[in-house]
Amino acid sequence: MDHLEAVKDMIDVKALERLVQIESHGTIEGLGTLPDLTLEEAIRAADAGINFIKEVGNGHYKKMCAACN
Repeated sequence: MDHLEAVKDMIDVKALERLVQIESHGTIEGLGTLPDLTLEEAIRAADAGINFIKEVGNGHYKKMCAACN
């Protein structure tokens, strides 16, 4: 992770790393299959991903928040 030093104390790096590992080695099979992440892991990973974007690309984060409102 290029930005690890900048965000290591601000996000759940392990949750984000697990998401990246699963998704980068997974397959796209549609809606008929169960995800490799548990619901708890998916929530942690999503939170970590949003926090990562907020820390390393705050302008992008603000645009994402505006788009969701």
